[in-house]
Amino acid sequence: MMGNSCTSARSAKAPPQDTMEAPLSRCETKEEPTAWCPSSNRLNKKGNYSVPETDAESHAMAPSTTTITLIDGWTTTHTEKLRAAVKDVVAANPILSGKVVAGEGGKGLAIARTEHKTLDPATLNVVAGPSDFEPPADIVARCNYCQDVLGPLAPNLGSPTQQKSSGGPLFNVTLIELPGHRAAYSVSLSRIVGDGWTYYALIDQLNCLINGKALEPLTWDEPNVSKEVDHWSDRDKFRTSKLMIPAAISKMVTGARRTSQFIEIVDHEVISVLKSASRGDAAFVSTNDVVTAAVYETYRNNLAMTYCNLRSEGRLPGLQPRIGGNYDRPVLHPRAPAAGNPDFIRNKIIPPPHVFFGKNEIPFWPMAKCDIGFVNNITSLTKFIVTPNTTVSCHVGHRDLVEIFPLNVTIIGHANPTTLICNHNIKPADLKAAARSAKLFPKVFKPPTE
Repeated sequence: MMGNSCTSARSAKAPPQDTMEAPLSRCETKEEPTAWCPSSNRLNKKGNYSVPETDAESHAMAPSTTTITLIDGWTTTHTEKLRAAVKDVVAANPILSGKVVAGEGGKGLAIARTEHKTLDPATLNVVAGPSDFEPPADIVARCNYCQDVLGPLAPNLGSPTQQKSSGGPLFNVTLIELPGHRAAYSVSLSRIVGDGWTYYALIDQLNCLINGKALEPLTWDEPNVSKEVDHWSDRDKFRTSKLMIPAAISKMVTGARRTSQFIEIVDHEVISVLKSASRGDAAFVSTNDVVTAAVYETYRNNLAMTYCNLRSEGRLPGLQPRIGGNYDRPVLHPRAPAAGNPDFIRNKIIPPPHVFFGKNEIPFWPMAKCDIGFVNNITSLTKFIVTPNTTVSCHVGHRDLVEIFPLNVTIIGHANPTTLICNHNIKPADLKAAARSAKLFPKVFKPPTE
């Protein structure tokens, strides 16, 4: 399922976000231009890296993406290789060393190059873990254990709004030293810099360098293509941004903090049978479609958002295949017809993502109350740092990714190279009650062990 061999940029295509199979790691051996060059069309008059208005509006309050990966077989030699790799990755992607500042004329956001006194992005941060660290064998219990024990040791970079106020770093790699030839690394990236694809592409670059391979550069220029896929009316744009975002922030401030929970996804053979049985009138359905439809059976929201990778072929013509930045988007649709119906989801996100609501049809009250459930599947994006004689034991996201939002949030990804896991924030009692009446959910997920 997971691969880490290096392939040429000529033959590699950007990964689709809605398939189960993760792409091979891509490392390039020939010299190519590095990022943030003087000819970059995203450098403003001050020489700062301009942030697109759509990103500044939608990601200003978003927490940084942080994951923690537990590795068995780690040595001090690996630590020194990772230290050198971090320096080289930041040198190849100078935007990572920046800080958030106001855009030209005080409007919007930009990223200025700077030198950080603490948590220097180009330096590996090393901290000591607990001396009695001993993760359980069960993968779900191990995920919970690693979140509980290792999560507090990973630096919290905050949101772009907090980063603008503090001048803090936008990228960090921390190594947590553990007993018994174990170690854990955490990688953090500000959401204003890039999406999940960008995040794992940078981890892939670290993997290439620590294994003695040359990395394949990312491009950071803003292409001359429109992200306006749905072409909504001004009224609908207002309801999906100016209306929904304040409602979401209000819930974050006034709502109770959710608790992170994990559920394991059943084996691939079962998923394969479910894909064939649930195709309906769609040309095909992916593992992502099946799992997402099962998750929506446990939600009670009026609306749902399924995240799509715009780099997938045909979704955003003219987009360079290895472009760093924010090129994912949530497809908004009613939840009820998607619950238990993978073919409905597939028909909404095939290239390009379809418009479900007609002009001036985005519902007012669900948006005003932010009555929306979110699902993001990063299965096909996940990359690891894997060297000879080491194995990935556990891979989890930081609790903030699902706990900070008082909304239904689910992130689907790899707990290790062979196990798919669902990290969600639904109350256990609510999940059990919803699962009893669901038709697809019990077939997709293993029941939690108690």
